[in-house]
Amino acid sequence: MKYFFAIIALLNLSLHAQNVLHPRLYKELSMSIDKHKKFPIRIEMSDNLDLVELNIKYTSENTPIRERASETIKKLKKKSLESKKEILSFFKAYPPSHYNDIRDYWIVNHIYIECDKELVYQISQREDVAFVDLNTDKISPLDVINYDSSPSINSATETGLEAGIIAINAQALWNLGYTGKGQLVYDYDTGVCAEHPTFKKRFLANHSPMQQSWYGYFRDFPNEINSNHGTHTLGTIVGEGLPSGDTVGVAPGAYWMACDLVTSTVDELPPLEYIVAAYQWALDTDNNPNTTKGMPAVINNSWRWNDNPDTTHCNDYIQDLMNVIETVGIANIFSGGNSGPNNNSISAPQRINSSILNTFSVGSVNTNLIGNPISSFSSRGPVQCPANDSLLLFHPQVVAPGQNIRSSVGINSFSTKSGTSMAAPHVSGAILLLKEAFPELSGSELLGALYHTAIDKGEEGEDNTYGRGMIDCLAAFEFLSQSYLPIDPLIPSNDLAIIKILQPGEEISCLDVIQTNFSVQNMGVDPIDSLFFTMTLNGITMESKSWTGNLTAGEILDQSFNPFTVFAEDSLKYELQICALSPNLFEKDTYNNCMVQRFMIISNENAPLVESFESNTFSNNSWQTINIDGQETWIIESTMGLEDSELSAKMPLYSYDNIDQRDVLISPNIEIEPNDNYYLSFKYAHQHRNIGSRMDSLIVQASPDCGLTFKTLFAKGGYSLQTVDSLKFNFRPKYESHWDSAIFYLNDYFTEQENILVKFISVNGKQNNLYLDNVVIAREEEMDLKSEHLSEIKLIPNPAKETIALTWTDIQKQKLKIDLLDLSGRVIRTKYLDENKNSTSIWDISACQVGLYLFRIQTENKIYFKKMIKN
Repeated sequence: MKYFFAIIALLNLSLHAQNVLHPRLYKELSMSIDKHKKFPIRIEMSDNLDLVELNIKYTSENTPIRERASETIKKLKKKSLESKKEILSFFKAYPPSHYNDIRDYWIVNHIYIECDKELVYQISQREDVAFVDLNTDKISPLDVINYDSSPSINSATETGLEAGIIAINAQALWNLGYTGKGQLVYDYDTGVCAEHPTFKKRFLANHSPMQQSWYGYFRDFPNEINSNHGTHTLGTIVGEGLPSGDTVGVAPGAYWMACDLVTSTVDELPPLEYIVAAYQWALDTDNNPNTTKGMPAVINNSWRWNDNPDTTHCNDYIQDLMNVIETVGIANIFSGGNSGPNNNSISAPQRINSSILNTFSVGSVNTNLIGNPISSFSSRGPVQCPANDSLLLFHPQVVAPGQNIRSSVGINSFSTKSGTSMAAPHVSGAILLLKEAFPELSGSELLGALYHTAIDKGEEGEDNTYGRGMIDCLAAFEFLSQSYLPIDPLIPSNDLAIIKILQPGEEISCLDVIQTNFSVQNMGVDPIDSLFFTMTLNGITMESKSWTGNLTAGEILDQSFNPFTVFAEDSLKYELQICALSPNLFEKDTYNNCMVQRFMIISNENAPLVESFESNTFSNNSWQTINIDGQETWIIESTMGLEDSELSAKMPLYSYDNIDQRDVLISPNIEIEPNDNYYLSFKYAHQHRNIGSRMDSLIVQASPDCGLTFKTLFAKGGYSLQTVDSLKFNFRPKYESHWDSAIFYLNDYFTEQENILVKFISVNGKQNNLYLDNVVIAREEEMDLKSEHLSEIKLIPNPAKETIALTWTDIQKQKLKIDLLDLSGRVIRTKYLDENKNSTSIWDISACQVGLYLFRIQTENKIYFKKMIKN
């Protein structure tokens, strides 16, 4: 009988597991015979916050926008902590061989884990678990639209404004003084080229830590390795005017943050879990729900993950995720999809709505044609998710310009692109303009204004082609002004800003003891009588202090903190943040109260510098690289054609896609005698292919003050940089004739300098590889400028392992001092030779480490250097 009950119990467990486990997971578990196999799963907890009810409560009670955001995050975190307490203890007590890598999220009450079959079944029996599914879904690749049927590639009008900006009536709000100042957008896209001049100055990371400004899946810093799609969409949202007056963005005064989760290739697609992670990060970037300054006003989404004509996810955690974004007050805007005109389904999450405003989808129209017709590629509704409200079946919600839209790409270029991904940024920019005017309104209220005032197009009323119609910024502003008083941007207001960090310098510092000097300015109208300053380094508060006095309008105050010590470590970048706060000062823009300076420590070395890169790594010899985009940069590679040199510095421009990108190779800071004569010399090799009317360039600059100021010594590009004219793809020098040299008398550029730092800057034109070698900073007699003298001294063999013979001619009748040096200038061994002795000196180098060394041979009137390679 007991066996019968045991069988019944097992059957009940199995039935319960089938109810909790997703069918695809249950099938995989049933088919698996490997008991050690780990399954990636997503665990949904049973106890969840009712976000719809909470949103209704906030709306009815007119809860202030920042308060509702803070309270929602606190409630979500509390619910997550309380409901997961037992299951996390359960995991902790379970043998660790059964699982790995637990990820706990609070924005939706989930746990992600990889575990074996036994543990999955154990999880499925728990009462606090509602559902378990495989964690194998991925974000879909980016839609690429190759569509150009408009009569004009350049969509700028005679006024210099883009046709799309005029079509949505954004310039009407500009004329009132609104630019999106003090507002923040989160561009959820392929990444961003943060150096583009249209929005470089308003990257949030100029004022906040990078980890609070950029969510990187592929890189820890801004990049556009997946495509230039994100740079283009961001330009349409916030791209400001250049000196030429060229403005491509709707809200050119707003700040931005971004991520790089969207890709154009299937192989690189991130797991769907990272949608959850990226949204959670945006809600609480500093892990402090009491500070909501880092939360964006709008999220611009150019992604999807499910194109199947089904109802998957219509009522599950994705809807909960969208409800969270709406509840905290963020406007969540999506590109509507590029599957038109005959699509039979709408992608997820665009098809998932619990209200008409929480997954706000945008279709595309062509503003280059009369009447602004719908773009053929723009996806048509209805959505397939069932809904009680018929309005939720319409798709899109509105339309905006999305065909042949001109915006930013690359490091400083512009191009036109088409797609609903180009339309959605117009709506996101419009939200930023409205948010500046009505900062206390939620994203839903602002979206509602655009929705209800859209200009009807197509069939009368809302339809599945144009939605409610084309957005109109001015109409939405006037609609809101009937119920709320807008902030007048033309009335002078208060503004406190950190305007400069003088020390440490930008990018580099040569001192390990940092004396921080900075300037703060009262850019507002009222005098300031007290300030509170804080300084943090890599997230750790180093010092705080107060100031009292009278800082009048426009006045600049110079301040400093106590010195602190840092260390020069390979690839270690320091992030210094200085913030200023004035109690009771109301400001529209609080982001500029802080400034961030990122720098690395450059080592100090004694002259002479003789660098031929034979040690195989830059860091071994205290050289540093600056690689802004995280793609190709300076490396060391084998070459030929130079005596005693087998390795050279290489910039692989032949295969480098990021046109105009600059990559920097920086020397150590070389300490020299202030009243002596010094030269800089180097060898370089390049072959110009003349492809696409572009050219590679090399710029060489020197600094006497550790990077605070630089002077350009060398600047060549294209044919002027070329050292060999025979066409060679993926060029690598083979002969001495492939190399050219340059030499500069440093005293022509600097006087009484005590230090020299040199940086070699490549500018990418994607032509051919660039090589650098034999960099020397030394006195004239140390450099051996007359090359024929080098033939007097030989090293045999070279490279060498145990012993090496140093031989010479014509100088044996002089007294000699011979030093063996490592590359830091440290003397390893010294020999003195009297005149009339043998012209050969044998050296035991067996105790030397593998690498590059120098023999310094000093005669009565000259100094020679010879490089030795120990292998």
